[in-house]
Amino acid sequence: MTDGPTYAELAGTARAVLAERPRGSDIEVCVRSEERAELVAEGAGGPRSSVGSGTGVAVRLAVGSPPRIGFAATSDLSPHGLRRVVETARALAGAAQPGGFLPEPPVAAAPAARVGATADGPAIGPADADRRTLLDGLLDEARATGLTPVTAAVTAAAHHQVVLSSRGIEAHSSLGWSRAHMTAQVAGPTGRPRQLLGVRLGEGRDASGTNGLVPGLAADLLPQRELPLTPLPDGVPLLFEPFAAAKLLRPLVWALDGGAVRAGKSPVRTGTDLLPPWLELVDDGRPDGGPFGADTDDEGLPTRRARLTGAGTVTGTLDRWSPDRPDGGGQARRFGWAEPPRAAASNLRLSATGPVGAAPPGERFVRVLDATGIETSYNRATGDFRAQLQGCLCAADGTPTGYVQAPWSGNLVRILRRISWIGSEYRWFPLESAIGGAAMGIDPE
Repeated sequence: MTDGPTYAELAGTARAVLAERPRGSDIEVCVRSEERAELVAEGAGGPRSSVGSGTGVAVRLAVGSPPRIGFAATSDLSPHGLRRVVETARALAGAAQPGGFLPEPPVAAAPAARVGATADGPAIGPADADRRTLLDGLLDEARATGLTPVTAAVTAAAHHQVVLSSRGIEAHSSLGWSRAHMTAQVAGPTGRPRQLLGVRLGEGRDASGTNGLVPGLAADLLPQRELPLTPLPDGVPLLFEPFAAAKLLRPLVWALDGGAVRAGKSPVRTGTDLLPPWLELVDDGRPDGGPFGADTDDEGLPTRRARLTGAGTVTGTLDRWSPDRPDGGGQARRFGWAEPPRAAASNLRLSATGPVGAAPPGERFVRVLDATGIETSYNRATGDFRAQLQGCLCAADGTPTGYVQAPWSGNLVRILRRISWIGSEYRWFPLESAIGGAAMGIDPE
């Protein structure tokens, strides 16, 4: 991947937009450069490469009192394009309903955040040759282990941005990540293939975090070759492996959206019992909080560590800044340069003070390797979902005795209350937000 615009160039564009601010209005400008590269191999065909990059300007403009907000975005960085995007935002603000707001600058302005970047805007990695080496190594390792690769990919993505506002916010930030994933299969006892997806998130822009992807898939898939297909038994504990656990936690980003909670459009409220008392849910957007951490959020405000539950009860929500919550903010994210910022988690995970790293239950259990369909079937108002579980029925000592692939449904809040223990080690998975997954035991109803 190639070098993008420098911070100086992004800031120069942002200041040119700021100079177009209509009299009597407040304006926030985000200029963002994005790059993404992916190398994918499917079946026996050769790998195909996909590379995309671009720079865009997003403008939020507030007029009147109470303020009305207009949002517009463009990739036309010419002087005419910059004037036009401000005019469009102003026209939309004039037609909007009152009640919007723009963030105030922090009391102590955050330093310019150049997370993992220099003022010149570095190349985003891993480089093309490194991605090809990683992909070839994954495929060769899988075949040598006895797995049949179905799809494998190595992805690198990053963005650099500058946020300026007429209210005094000025923040530079950079975020990059890499990921490898592979779907592999083996033939079951009847010849019907059994396949599994594995994912590894690299450390920052270093994809070396893919080490262990193939051995993990092999350890989970190879024993399934001789296992008979077994129905999902009733009344048996479930042991979610980290990737499946992260998928189960993913809908909490929607459930704890502050706007949805306050509007009654979420299955939880402040005070809802969501987890066992010895667990708490934490979102940490700070640079050392996880792979999607940075000094500032996408509104230019300092990121923070937010405890969303206490003693298992919901005590906080995911929120952008607003005048009636001046101590909030720091949790706004843009999922593309043409999108307005919205409240979202950065690095969401469970933190335990109770049964950590406990042994599996002293009875037979189902080891859940994957849970598909939770995100697409999740009802954001009720918390209900339907999923497909894949895994193994295991004896009390952990020996697999059957292969399980069966539908599973329930209510997210009631299921999370039944967590009985959590593993001591977790891994990050990029599910829009970074979700920290650890092995997790769930008792039956």
